[in-house]
Amino acid sequence: MIVNKSKPFDFLEGEFLWRFMDLHKFFSFVLEKKLFFARLDSFDDPLEGLTELLIGHIAASEYEKDGMFDIPDESKEDYNKKREARKKIIEEGTRQIQTTLFANCWFIGKKESFAMWNMYSDQNSVAIRYNPDQLLKLVIPLAESYTNEDFKAFLYGKVEYYDVWPFSFTKKNDADNKYTPYKKDKSYIHENEFRFTVAVPHELAGKYEYFKLPFGDIAEDDFKIFANPKMEDWKFNNLKKLLEPYKLSDKLVKSVLKTKN
Repeated sequence: MIVNKSKPFDFLEGEFLWRFMDLHKFFSFVLEKKLFFARLDSFDDPLEGLTELLIGHIAASEYEKDGMFDIPDESKEDYNKKREARKKIIEEGTRQIQTTLFANCWFIGKKESFAMWNMYSDQNSVAIRYNPDQLLKLVIPLAESYTNEDFKAFLYGKVEYYDVWPFSFTKKNDADNKYTPYKKDKSYIHENEFRFTVAVPHELAGKYEYFKLPFGDIAEDDFKIFANPKMEDWKFNNLKKLLEPYKLSDKLVKSVLKTKN
Protein backbone atom coordinates (compact mmCIF):
# COMPACT_ATOMS: atom_id res chain seq x y z
CA MET A 1 0.00 0.00 0.00
CA ILE A 2 0.97 3.62 -0.45
CA VAL A 3 1.56 5.04 3.05
CA ASN A 4 1.33 8.71 4.07
CA LYS A 5 0.89 10.85 7.17
CA SER A 6 -2.38 12.74 7.44
CA LYS A 7 -0.20 15.75 8.36
CA PRO A 8 3.02 16.31 10.37
CA PHE A 9 2.75 15.51 14.09
CA ASP A 10 4.83 15.00 17.21
CA PHE A 11 4.35 13.18 20.50
CA LEU A 12 5.11 14.73 23.87
CA GLU A 13 7.72 13.11 26.08
CA GLY A 14 6.16 10.31 28.11
CA GLU A 15 3.11 9.83 25.88
CA PHE A 16 1.95 6.36 24.91
CA LEU A 17 -0.58 4.91 22.51
CA TRP A 18 -3.32 2.91 24.24
CA ARG A 19 -5.94 0.60 22.77
CA PHE A 20 -8.79 -0.36 25.13
CA MET A 21 -10.67 -3.56 24.29
CA ASP A 22 -12.77 -6.36 25.71
CA LEU A 23 -11.28 -9.84 26.10
CA HIS A 24 -12.81 -11.17 22.90
CA LYS A 25 -11.18 -8.45 20.80
CA PHE A 26 -7.94 -8.82 22.74
CA PHE A 27 -7.70 -12.57 22.19
CA SER A 28 -8.62 -12.10 18.55
CA PHE A 29 -5.54 -9.84 18.36
CA VAL A 30 -3.41 -12.41 20.21
CA LEU A 31 -4.56 -15.41 18.15
CA GLU A 32 -4.72 -13.84 14.71
CA LYS A 33 -1.77 -11.44 15.16
CA LYS A 34 -3.59 -8.83 13.12
CA LEU A 35 -4.69 -5.23 13.70
CA PHE A 36 -8.43 -4.83 13.24
CA PHE A 37 -9.75 -1.85 11.27
CA ALA A 38 -13.46 -1.09 11.72
CA ARG A 39 -15.50 0.40 8.89
CA LEU A 40 -16.45 4.02 9.60
CA ASP A 41 -20.19 3.40 9.39
CA SER A 42 -19.86 1.14 12.46
CA PHE A 43 -18.70 4.07 14.63
CA ASP A 44 -21.08 5.94 16.94
CA ASP A 45 -20.41 9.31 15.30
CA PRO A 46 -22.86 9.64 12.37
CA LEU A 47 -20.63 12.33 10.82
CA GLU A 48 -17.50 10.15 10.90
CA GLY A 49 -15.29 10.93 7.90
CA LEU A 50 -17.82 13.11 6.08
CA THR A 51 -16.80 16.15 4.06
CA GLU A 52 -17.78 19.67 5.09
CA LEU A 53 -19.98 19.93 1.99
CA LEU A 54 -21.86 16.76 2.88
CA ILE A 55 -22.29 17.86 6.51
CA GLY A 56 -23.69 21.15 5.16
CA HIS A 57 -26.29 19.19 3.19
CA ILE A 58 -27.22 17.28 6.36
CA ALA A 59 -27.62 20.55 8.28
CA ALA A 60 -29.79 22.02 5.53
CA SER A 61 -31.89 18.85 5.53
CA GLU A 62 -32.38 19.20 9.31
CA TYR A 63 -33.65 22.76 8.85
CA GLU A 64 -36.03 21.61 6.13
CA LYS A 65 -37.33 18.70 8.21
CA ASP A 66 -38.02 20.99 11.16
CA GLY A 67 -40.04 23.35 8.98
CA MET A 68 -37.70 26.28 9.42
CA PHE A 69 -38.57 27.67 6.01
CA ASP A 70 -41.94 29.21 5.08
CA ILE A 71 -42.68 27.83 1.61
CA PRO A 72 -45.51 29.25 -0.55
CA ASP A 73 -48.01 26.65 -1.74
CA GLU A 74 -47.10 27.15 -5.41
CA SER A 75 -43.45 26.37 -4.68
CA LYS A 76 -43.91 23.30 -2.51
CA GLU A 77 -43.63 20.81 -5.37
CA ASP A 78 -40.22 22.12 -6.45
CA TYR A 79 -39.18 22.38 -2.83
CA ASN A 80 -40.04 18.74 -2.16
CA LYS A 81 -38.12 17.65 -5.26
CA LYS A 82 -35.04 19.50 -3.97
CA ARG A 83 -35.47 17.85 -0.57
CA GLU A 84 -35.55 14.41 -2.18
CA ALA A 85 -32.51 15.24 -4.29
CA ARG A 86 -30.63 16.41 -1.19
CA LYS A 87 -31.63 13.23 0.65
CA LYS A 88 -30.12 11.10 -2.13
CA ILE A 89 -26.92 13.16 -2.10
CA ILE A 90 -26.59 12.61 1.65
CA GLU A 91 -27.33 8.88 1.51
CA GLU A 92 -25.02 8.14 -1.41
CA GLY A 93 -22.26 10.44 -0.22
CA THR A 94 -22.31 8.96 3.28
CA ARG A 95 -22.29 5.42 1.90
CA GLN A 96 -19.38 6.11 -0.46
CA ILE A 97 -17.27 7.58 2.33
CA GLN A 98 -18.14 5.51 5.36
CA THR A 99 -18.15 2.09 3.66
CA THR A 100 -14.82 2.63 1.90
CA LEU A 101 -12.79 3.83 4.89
CA PHE A 102 -11.55 1.69 7.80
CA ALA A 103 -9.85 2.85 11.01
CA ASN A 104 -7.76 1.39 13.81
CA CYS A 105 -7.92 3.81 16.76
CA TRP A 106 -5.64 4.54 19.72
CA PHE A 107 -5.78 6.88 22.69
CA ILE A 108 -2.83 9.25 23.22
CA GLY A 109 -1.96 9.61 26.90
CA LYS A 110 0.79 9.45 29.48
CA LYS A 111 -1.36 7.26 31.71
CA GLU A 112 -4.57 5.26 31.74
CA SER A 113 -7.88 7.03 31.25
CA PHE A 114 -10.96 6.29 33.36
CA ALA A 115 -13.08 7.78 30.58
CA MET A 116 -11.67 5.37 27.99
CA TRP A 117 -11.99 2.38 30.34
CA ASN A 118 -15.63 3.26 30.98
CA MET A 119 -16.52 3.93 27.35
CA TYR A 120 -14.76 1.12 25.52
CA SER A 121 -14.51 -1.75 27.96
CA ASP A 122 -15.86 -3.48 31.05
CA GLN A 123 -14.26 -4.76 34.27
CA ASN A 124 -12.96 -7.85 32.48
CA SER A 125 -11.21 -5.89 29.74
CA VAL A 126 -7.64 -4.87 28.99
CA ALA A 127 -5.67 -2.10 27.34
CA ILE A 128 -2.51 -2.59 25.32
CA ARG A 129 0.11 0.16 25.53
CA TYR A 130 2.85 0.87 23.03
CA ASN A 131 5.52 3.51 22.79
CA PRO A 132 4.38 5.58 19.76
CA ASP A 133 7.67 5.41 17.86
CA GLN A 134 7.93 1.68 18.41
CA LEU A 135 4.38 1.07 17.21
CA LEU A 136 4.94 3.15 14.08
CA LYS A 137 8.16 1.27 13.35
CA LEU A 138 6.11 -1.93 13.44
CA VAL A 139 3.02 -0.83 11.55
CA ILE A 140 4.38 1.35 8.74
CA PRO A 141 6.66 -1.29 7.12
CA LEU A 142 3.83 -3.83 7.36
CA ALA A 143 1.45 -1.46 5.60
CA GLU A 144 4.02 -0.63 2.93
CA SER A 145 4.61 -4.31 2.18
CA TYR A 146 0.91 -5.25 2.20
CA THR A 147 -0.38 -6.02 -1.28
CA ASN A 148 -4.02 -6.21 -2.26
CA GLU A 149 -5.68 -5.04 -5.47
CA ASP A 150 -8.40 -3.25 -3.48
CA PHE A 151 -6.65 -1.85 -0.39
CA LYS A 152 -4.08 0.57 -1.78
CA ALA A 153 -4.03 3.67 0.47
CA PHE A 154 -2.89 3.83 4.10
CA LEU A 155 -2.85 6.97 6.28
CA TYR A 156 -1.84 7.61 9.87
CA GLY A 157 -1.85 10.54 12.26
CA LYS A 158 -3.55 12.46 15.02
CA VAL A 159 -7.24 13.32 14.89
CA GLU A 160 -8.01 17.05 15.06
CA TYR A 161 -11.06 18.40 16.88
CA TYR A 162 -13.07 21.45 15.87
CA ASP A 163 -16.67 22.69 15.66
CA VAL A 164 -18.33 20.30 13.23
CA TRP A 165 -21.86 20.37 14.66
CA PRO A 166 -24.04 22.39 14.84
CA PHE A 167 -22.91 23.26 11.35
CA SER A 168 -22.23 26.91 10.51
CA PHE A 169 -23.25 28.12 7.06
CA THR A 170 -21.35 31.39 7.52
CA LYS A 171 -18.05 30.32 9.08
CA LYS A 172 -15.57 27.96 7.46
CA ASN A 173 -14.15 25.37 9.85
CA ASP A 174 -10.66 26.05 11.19
CA ALA A 175 -9.19 22.57 10.64
CA ASP A 176 -6.36 22.47 8.11
CA ASN A 177 -6.18 18.69 7.73
CA LYS A 178 -7.45 17.77 4.27
CA TYR A 179 -8.22 14.17 5.23
CA THR A 180 -11.76 13.92 6.61
CA PRO A 181 -11.20 10.78 8.77
CA TYR A 182 -8.80 12.91 10.85
CA LYS A 183 -11.32 15.64 11.67
CA LYS A 184 -13.95 15.23 14.41
CA ASP A 185 -16.25 17.41 16.47
CA LYS A 186 -14.88 18.88 19.72
CA SER A 187 -17.42 16.83 21.66
CA TYR A 188 -15.07 13.86 21.04
CA ILE A 189 -11.92 15.64 22.19
CA HIS A 190 -11.70 13.41 25.29
CA GLU A 191 -10.70 10.55 22.96
CA ASN A 192 -7.41 12.32 22.09
CA GLU A 193 -7.16 9.92 19.19
CA PHE A 194 -4.39 8.65 16.96
CA ARG A 195 -5.52 6.45 14.13
CA PHE A 196 -4.42 4.34 11.20
CA THR A 197 -6.78 4.26 8.22
CA VAL A 198 -7.06 2.32 4.99
CA ALA A 199 -9.28 3.00 2.00
CA VAL A 200 -10.74 1.25 -1.01
CA PRO A 201 -12.05 3.01 -4.15
CA HIS A 202 -15.61 4.39 -4.07
CA GLU A 203 -16.77 1.84 -6.62
CA LEU A 204 -16.12 -0.83 -3.97
CA ALA A 205 -18.39 0.83 -1.41
CA GLY A 206 -19.92 -1.80 0.88
CA LYS A 207 -17.78 -4.68 -0.42
CA TYR A 208 -15.76 -5.10 2.80
CA GLU A 209 -17.05 -5.07 6.39
CA TYR A 210 -13.60 -4.63 7.95
CA PHE A 211 -9.87 -4.81 7.26
CA LYS A 212 -7.14 -6.72 9.11
CA LEU A 213 -3.45 -5.91 8.83
CA PRO A 214 -1.06 -8.82 9.56
CA PHE A 215 1.01 -7.82 12.59
CA GLY A 216 3.52 -10.62 13.17
CA ASP A 217 4.67 -12.21 16.43
CA ILE A 218 3.54 -9.80 19.16
CA ALA A 219 5.42 -11.78 21.81
CA GLU A 220 8.58 -10.11 20.53
CA ASP A 221 7.10 -6.59 20.80
CA ASP A 222 7.93 -4.19 23.61
CA PHE A 223 4.45 -3.40 24.96
CA LYS A 224 2.35 -3.79 28.10
CA ILE A 225 -1.09 -5.27 28.70
CA PHE A 226 -3.01 -3.46 31.45
CA ALA A 227 -5.90 -5.15 33.23
CA ASN A 228 -9.02 -3.10 33.86
CA PRO A 229 -8.71 -1.32 37.25
CA LYS A 230 -11.86 -3.13 38.43
CA MET A 231 -10.72 -6.61 37.41
CA GLU A 232 -10.76 -9.00 40.37
CA ASP A 233 -7.50 -10.68 41.40
CA TRP A 234 -8.64 -14.20 40.56
CA LYS A 235 -9.62 -13.09 37.04
CA PHE A 236 -6.28 -11.34 36.63
CA ASN A 237 -4.47 -14.55 37.65
CA ASN A 238 -6.57 -16.61 35.24
CA LEU A 239 -5.78 -14.21 32.43
CA LYS A 240 -2.09 -14.41 33.23
CA LYS A 241 -2.21 -18.21 32.95
CA LEU A 242 -4.12 -18.01 29.67
CA LEU A 243 -1.39 -15.80 28.23
CA GLU A 244 1.46 -18.13 29.19
CA PRO A 245 1.30 -20.34 26.04
CA TYR A 246 1.62 -17.20 23.92
CA LYS A 247 4.62 -15.91 25.92
CA LEU A 248 2.65 -12.82 26.91
CA SER A 249 2.06 -13.39 30.64
CA ASP A 250 5.00 -11.18 31.64
CA LYS A 251 3.48 -8.31 29.71
CA LEU A 252 0.25 -8.36 31.76
CA VAL A 253 0.22 -5.84 34.62
CA LYS A 254 -2.39 -4.51 37.01
CA SER A 255 -3.85 -1.04 36.55
CA VAL A 256 -2.24 1.70 38.61
CA LEU A 257 -5.52 3.62 38.91
CA LYS A 258 -7.19 3.81 42.32
CA THR A 259 -10.77 2.56 42.57
CA LYS A 260 -13.25 1.72 45.31
CA ASN A 261 -13.21 -1.92 46.38
